[in-house]
Amino acid sequence: MAILKMFSFDNTTSLAELGFTNNLGAAVSSVKSRTGSQSMRLTTTPWQGSIDLPSATSSKFWIQFAVLFDDVAATQYFVCLTSVVVILVNDLTMALEVWTTDLYRNKVTKIASSPDGLVTLYAWNFLEVYSEPAHAAGVLWVKWNGVQVINLTGDTTGIATSVTGVNFAVAGGPSTYYDDVILGNGNGPDHIVPLGDARVEYVPPNAAGASAQFTPTSGANYTTVSEIGNPNDTTYNSSMDVGAMDLFGMQDLGGMGIVHAVQTVIRSRKDDAGSRTIRPVIRKTLDADGDTPRIYAGPTSPVIDSSAYTTHLMPLSPFTGVAWSIDEVNEAQFGYMIGGSEVFTVSAEIAAF
Repeated sequence: MAILKMFSFDNTTSLAELGFTNNLGAAVSSVKSRTGSQSMRLTTTPWQGSIDLPSATSSKFWIQFAVLFDDVAATQYFVCLTSVVVILVNDLTMALEVWTTDLYRNKVTKIASSPDGLVTLYAWNFLEVYSEPAHAAGVLWVKWNGVQVINLTGDTTGIATSVTGVNFAVAGGPSTYYDDVILGNGNGPDHIVPLGDARVEYVPPNAAGASAQFTPTSGANYTTVSEIGNPNDTTYNSSMDVGAMDLFGMQDLGGMGIVHAVQTVIRSRKDDAGSRTIRPVIRKTLDADGDTPRIYAGPTSPVIDSSAYTTHLMPLSPFTGVAWSIDEVNEAQFGYMIGGSEVFTVSAEIAAF
């Protein structure tokens, strides 16, 4: 599995809940977005905004995202692959530049740059970065709106030779917006380089599914977990029964194209002592002839006392072993079930990207 994480920012107002750390001036924003209703906004508070997204260590790493610059007057915008390299905007030439970095992410040596006048303001652009950091045989390339503008081989390292995450930052300007963020690495049979221009679509429930074993706070169980944007913790579904399962019909994916991966996202909490786990489930009817439906139960994740997200990313369909089709995603029901041996209430919400 080469795709590691996907972010639409449409199902939360908390970057910390999504796994981002070391937040300085970053927040979920509904002011501007490329896909859906929200994006991640970085502001200069007081002079530099910065946020980290840790990842598993990898010697081959890639990231792609949409980015919108409000201004670049006396400003440098960064995407830093830990202490390996940093990609920034030169505010005088409007070019992308690649620099090696030190332990504190300061730029040390410029090793590559794009043509001048590349970067535009006030519009969404798409950036892809692939990195194999090494002292002599390293690789780094950057694509801007699908066009390769940097292609570097040789010494592509700062003080490190592996990537453990990405840092987004802005200095000296008003704000930058990020959307449709996808991280991956070069490990696995598929998706070992950036995917090209892609969107991360948030898909909430819109109908009851084949199982409704949790108790909603009111109304039908899918209506309590279908919010977009800020999760509403006053509405939820709960159960005290081991093995209880909720399934939901989901909004259809929009448009046409390739489904690179499906990622389930469950937001859950427990309200009693002891341990509890929750796992995603997917229901698929084999064909239109009414064959017995199949249920896929994903890996278990611990449920804690505070509301928290757990994700399960599937580049391939667990039913077919090949890439998802749009029809397969749209026809499936998604949900969750309780695991473990102790009994107490778990509340949960479900979404699929």
